[in-house]
Amino acid sequence: MKHIFSITLLGIVTLLSSCGNKTSNTNSQNTVDSKVVERNKEAREDSLKMAEAQALRAKFKNAITADYETPPVLSEIDEDAADDPAIWINKKDTEKSLIFGTNKKAGLHVYDIYGKELQFIHVGKINNAECGYGLKMGNRSIDYVACTNRTTQTIDVYEIDQQNLVLKEKAICKITSTVDDVYGFCTYFNQENGKHYLFANGKNGLVEQWLLSPENDTIKASLVRTLQMPSQPEGMVVDAVTNTLFIGVEENAIFAYSALEAGDKTGFRITESSTSNPNISYDIEGLTTYRISKDKGYLIASIQGNFSYAIFDINPPYSYITSFIVKDGVYDGIEETDGLEICNTPMGPEFPKGILVVQDGFNKDNGENKNQNFKIISAQKVLEIPK
Repeated sequence: MKHIFSITLLGIVTLLSSCGNKTSNTNSQNTVDSKVVERNKEAREDSLKMAEAQALRAKFKNAITADYETPPVLSEIDEDAADDPAIWINKKDTEKSLIFGTNKKAGLHVYDIYGKELQFIHVGKINNAECGYGLKMGNRSIDYVACTNRTTQTIDVYEIDQQNLVLKEKAICKITSTVDDVYGFCTYFNQENGKHYLFANGKNGLVEQWLLSPENDTIKASLVRTLQMPSQPEGMVVDAVTNTLFIGVEENAIFAYSALEAGDKTGFRITESSTSNPNISYDIEGLTTYRISKDKGYLIASIQGNFSYAIFDINPPYSYITSFIVKDGVYDGIEETDGLEICNTPMGPEFPKGILVVQDGFNKDNGENKNQNFKIISAQKVLEIPK
């Protein structure tokens, strides 16, 4: 049973690696009613839950197929290891963009957009990840992937080697988190002030907002804000157009908050993302956004309880639009997804509207169980669903 509580953060967090952590005197506040929630069993833990999820999945009419897949991740077959993908857009040649896949047992995988594995770094139990662009470090500007590391209870930042299309294996920054077991994560670039932020959450419902700042040839991290969720969150994403932070509370709903450093701590609960909507079945897991224009776009959530993906309007009140599943095709269908990410950047003739990358909780090859992996899908298939 999890105990949810507020934490006042004071003082200086331990200095790790080349990254200095500094906290502000920011008090976390309960902006929603906190309560203890009994954790919902996942399909992999219970045969009845699996049968229920499969039956619910069969009711969805919108179905697409995967275009590519990655090799199985490094783990045992029965282990829940693959978790969250992150897409890095190569602005010089978008077809040479990268996909990062977290392995919460061992480290971080690096793939091309067709699923070929390029690199694996053994750096600990990496849970969630997302990329950032144009971070100043000394006289350089770097792109990076940042992630939550449950081995060290840190947020780790790695530079992307844009010439060799790999990760530099030594973290440029390791931020000591104060949440109860680092978990969900996302990056945020404020287009108005040019500042880079990282959001991380923990199993106790605490969400941290960190500011990254250049300091000589290194990066300084300062804790500037905290939020308290009613129970365990994980999936998070920021819509940079509206500076909105979306947080998925696994057994409650999706909440929308201001992502601004001095933003209001009052969250908006998206009612249609709860089980009051018959198309939602807990847990709510990964979140991602797709912008069609400055006025139109979608918030997409992976719904583990029925192996589906829910699409919401990206604008308030974030109305539910529809759901879809990924069925068997050239590659096996997808079940019990944790993380997902979509991008709207064209990546060659096969991906004219970008790609969707999702974690597959039950990967199979010709009916035989394999280690978990990630599936890659043309975003155009997703865009055709709401029409």
